Amino acid sequence: MRVLTISGLFTVQPGSGGSAGDGEHPVYALTPASRLLVGSVTNLSSTISMMLHPTLLTPLLRIGEWLRCESLDLCIFEQAHGEGLWELADHDATFDALINDGMASDTRFIMDIIVREHGEVAASCTASPPSLASHRRTPLSPTRSSTCGLPGAALDLFRRIPERSLVSWNTAVDALVGNGDHLAALDLFREMQRDTELAPDAYTVQSVLGACG
Repeated sequence: MRVLTISGLFTVQPGSGGSAGDGEHPVYALTPASRLLVGSVTNLSSTISMMLHPTLLTPLLRIGEWLRCESLDLCIFEQAHGEGLWELADHDATFDALINDGMASDTRFIMDIIVREHGEVAASCTASPPSLASHRRTPLSPTRSSTCGLPGAALDLFRRIPERSLVSWNTAVDALVGNGDHLAALDLFREMQRDTELAPDAYTVQSVLGACG
């Protein structure tokens, strides 16, 4: 506990009998940093677990070797693991869940700040998204207009990805579900089943069930 206190994860407060140094048992309390590891919306524990996972840390330990390479065609992650992050997530269910949980945790944290600090921006957005007909390979029929056009922009970006991993598909489907475009989410899920050999994981099923609810 002393190490964690010195590191700033906890603060020590005097016990009921006086100061922390007069023989009384100290009382440990959370600091602003450690409060980010508890709670619901502001909980970043999944993000921290992702950032500190050996799979992501190992490439950083080999940065010297990477810099000495004559060719930098491969990123540091690919050099360490022989494949890219999204390719690894495609066939490693545990790592895939780690990345999804970490990104979801970070998104909830950031969006909560945006809504609280700049909610007037979201409130003033128009309700009509730009047309994406020129980028769609199959028709998507949103059940209602997209707030601020964000899901439309996300789909536009999704369509531009040359090789879409399962994480990419999951993110796109979940974005449509979160926006209430349930029919479009189901259409996109059927497209994934029809046009790819990717097997749905727990996150895919969860998003699809959300579209059916």
